[in-house]
Amino acid sequence: MGDQVAGTYTLTKVTVSGFTADMPFTNPTTGVTLSGKIVATKVADDKATAILTLTDKDASGKVTDDVSNLGEVTLKKAATGEIEAYSGTIKVATYTGGLLTISAVDADLGPISFVGKKN
Repeated sequence: MGDQVAGTYTLTKVTVSGFTADMPFTNPTTGVTLSGKIVATKVADDKATAILTLTDKDASGKVTDDVSNLGEVTLKKAATGEIEAYSGTIKVATYTGGLLTISAVDADLGPISFVGKKN
């Protein structure tokens, strides 16, 4: 499973508190474009780590990266065939058909999910 999940994913969607945007997303007011990627690395057949990089590009072309190490997860095969990733007992990600979806809850923003397509 670790081999299947490992790779680089380009973010295609982000959902924050029920609002979904296709990526890359350009803020119509500020002109800042948000894009990103997820790099998943196999640790073992049933374990992986991931790094999420969100990239802001402002109207002048200045690029700023915000990098988050998402830590290690345990991988399990679901009855549906998709691969699920768990942090302890909490499901934090799913992988199916070349798409990786990572979900979390932010203290200020509420539920957040990122969808990445494998490159």
